[in-house]
Amino acid sequence: QIQMLINTAYQFNDWVDIYRKLTYWDLELESSTDDGLEGILNMQKAEANAGFAKFVKTNYHSWFSGKNADTPLLSQNVIGREVIPLLNAGEKVCLVVIDNLRFDQWKSIQSMIEEYFTIESEDIYCSILPTATQYARNALFAGLMPLEIEQLHPMLWVDEEEEEGKNLKEQELLEHQLQRAGLQLRVHYDKVNNSRGGKRLVEHAANLMNYELSAVIFNFVDILSHARTELEMIRELAYDEPAYRSLTRSWFEHSHLFDFLKELSGKQLK
Repeated sequence: QIQMLINTAYQFNDWVDIYRKLTYWDLELESSTDDGLEGILNMQKAEANAGFAKFVKTNYHSWFSGKNADTPLLSQNVIGREVIPLLNAGEKVCLVVIDNLRFDQWKSIQSMIEEYFTIESEDIYCSILPTATQYARNALFAGLMPLEIEQLHPMLWVDEEEEEGKNLKEQELLEHQLQRAGLQLRVHYDKVNNSRGGKRLVEHAANLMNYELSAVIFNFVDILSHARTELEMIRELAYDEPAYRSLTRSWFEHSHLFDFLKELSGKQLK
């Protein structure tokens, strides 16, 4: 059935459905000793990757024309579509961004989160290209494409060849996006790169109730994914996908992020 879906997929939601099914079986077969099934799944993943790449190549340009009804939710529209309506309704919101978290990793930690939160929906959005932080994450916070950021806010855009950090202006980009939406709000922004920053965030979690919008970025999974390719010790710990998920799950269970979410679960915010 999955093979048939891969062969007949022609809309973005078809590919989302395939991705969900492949992830489901990836998790189901984690403890399986049937190499044959695992081989079939890996083959299907490779075919789905190739098919999705062709799909993006064919359709990407049309997603920005405003004429394609099948346009997915893209990086620059996430906050406008998912966060700003809540703020307009008078809700206090905490936006948590776990950089480079994959869907299979999310599924492996979801049950822990559900002990503290009701998950009302689980949607998938599509990154703009390039998917690198400089482009995709800046687009997410700005609500603009990279070229628009450079044109509208030249002081907040850093070119690729420049030495300066590429995502140091996210709070300013977020505030500009809110202003364009007609919102004058108190915004808290925090980026957690280490244990010290995480501990401080947890200790001051109650202070977030003083802000209409809090945006908190956790970089550990992104750091781990880079270390997986660069450090032999991490390669040994995360030598295949189940091991990589297990490492993510173990980190999350003992992380300041999980402690932070537990603190938030008792607060009146989305």
